[in-house]
Amino acid sequence: MAGFGEIQRRAIIPLVGLALVGCYLMIYRPFARHAAALDTPVHKSWTRLATSLEQTNSTSIDFVHITNQLNDTRQALATSTRPPKGGGAAGVATSGAARA
Repeated sequence: MAGFGEIQRRAIIPLVGLALVGCYLMIYRPFARHAAALDTPVHKSWTRLATSLEQTNSTSIDFVHITNQLNDTRQALATSTRPPKGGGAAGVATSGAARA
């Protein structure tokens, strides 16, 4: 015949299992749904970024290339907005024959 401790242990194991299932259903699943809902806008933005970079079939985006393009654009913009050195017409060199 089983002792009192054996009966008590057999009663606790199913209760612990039910408690774990309850925690899963009441805590983990709502958090998982909430995390998936937060991931949706990120996924949409990622898809729009990949489309704008014409990298629609790639699984990752080359951010180093994007950074290099941005730096090149900034340098070109800074160069184009800078006034020429030595005055307004000094940037254009004209020969003596063209002046006459």
